[in-house]
Amino acid sequence: DAGAVNITAISLGTSLNNFGFQMALAAGIDLNGSASLTIDGTGSTAASGNSDGIRVENAGTSITSEDGDIQLTGVASTGDNIDDGVLIFDAALLTSSGSGDIILDGTSTGYGTRLLDASITHTGTGNISIEGAGNATRAVNINNAQIDTSGGTSSDVTLIADSLILTGGAPAIDASGDLNIFNRTASASIGIG
Repeated sequence: DAGAVNITAISLGTSLNNFGFQMALAAGIDLNGSASLTIDGTGSTAASGNSDGIRVENAGTSITSEDGDIQLTGVASTGDNIDDGVLIFDAALLTSSGSGDIILDGTSTGYGTRLLDASITHTGTGNISIEGAGNATRAVNINNAQIDTSGGTSSDVTLIADSLILTGGAPAIDASGDLNIFNRTASASIGIG
């Protein structure tokens, strides 16, 4: 109930699709009480491409918490411009109902952190932070995805990137607290598209 789950995953494959950490096909991680989750994922540097650091995908796939943090840190560095540091997509869900924060931080030569047809929700008092470092226009990409703390209490949403893309049919950010947008590099302006 008060423990911590720490996962470090590193891929060493040499072909396509060598992800550091992957959750799919309705897999779930449920954290009770103050239990927290930290995942550090690194895609293979020897792969030929599309080797995400962390990839959470498919309807029914979810990570849920109460008062513990969910922290996902992913790195992809094959040089492929479709690599993702952290990718949450295809109806996957991250959610918290207590005081725990949800923190995503992705680094890649392609997309830093990308939300594609996915949802991140908070109904408690914790906050959501999404940070990314990618190529010139792909640091944080929110495509037809929902980031929602409207059911919470003064829960902030913070985006940290030198470039931010909101696109797709219905990208939406709804915060019960503040919406903060910061540049990742102190001297850089933020490109928003």
